Amino acid sequence: MVSPLLTGNVPAGRNSWGRRCPLFACRSERPKGSIVRLNVGRPRLLPLVFPGSSPEEKDQRSLARLLRGRFRSDFSERGRWLGAILVAALVLGVTTMLAADREVDLAEERVFDAVHHLPAWFEGPLWPLMQFGSFFAVPTTGLVAVIAWRRRHGWLPGLSVVLAGGAAWILARIVKDLVERRRPVAFFEDVILRDGGANGLGFVSGHASVAVALAVAASCYVTGWRRMLLWALGASVCFSRVYFGAHLPLDVIGGAALGVILGMCARLLFAPRSDSEALVLSPA
Repeated sequence: MVSPLLTGNVPAGRNSWGRRCPLFACRSERPKGSIVRLNVGRPRLLPLVFPGSSPEEKDQRSLARLLRGRFRSDFSERGRWLGAILVAALVLGVTTMLAADREVDLAEERVFDAVHHLPAWFEGPLWPLMQFGSFFAVPTTGLVAVIAWRRRHGWLPGLSVVLAGGAAWILARIVKDLVERRRPVAFFEDVILRDGGANGLGFVSGHASVAVALAVAASCYVTGWRRMLLWALGASVCFSRVYFGAHLPLDVIGGAALGVILGMCARLLFAPRSDSEALVLSPA
């Protein structure tokens, strides 16, 4: 007996999607005893209409994909920040152990001599740059950050910069009291006491800590050459403290590491939110 699926060479019935198909023909429409050959050809792909295919829902799915990509990007970026904190903490720990001996080895002495005995005309351009690491640079930079980025990021840039720079200034003084390493004038007789040198303890450099913390905290709000300018400004403070004879190389390396830690912590707490997240979270 021939299967009913192979019979019924008549106009087919309709399936639940409204398509005509001989396999779903009604029994009453098939003549009795008619045998036909099943025409097996290339299958035809029919367009499927899924629920949620309106333009608005397509935009929502596209935005969801955008947010997922942004979340992965943010997670990867914050992972790099955590990695920078760990590396800076390692550098700070190593320099602290070396400075705790309160001695200056030959390599550090040679680096200090090479930088400190550069020509005298360096003093003019380096002195104003060095003020970026002073305590007064903390409120000044915070005020500039508020004025420059308030319309886009609100008060977060100023708060981030002030907290990072203020914490660097306080913690640098605490580390000085713990390590109790003296300044270059206590180790060498040929130190040139230029304007900007200081007395007291040397490790870590407070100017280097403050300058690097300010540069790192503020650099997440700018891109391109402005970010490079901030980093160059922080590096120039570290360089100038050795040139002016105020600190040894280990002092500024440890201070820069402390500044990186605090600046990256400020980034983790106050990093600006992306535009796509603001689009979703903002009220309609």
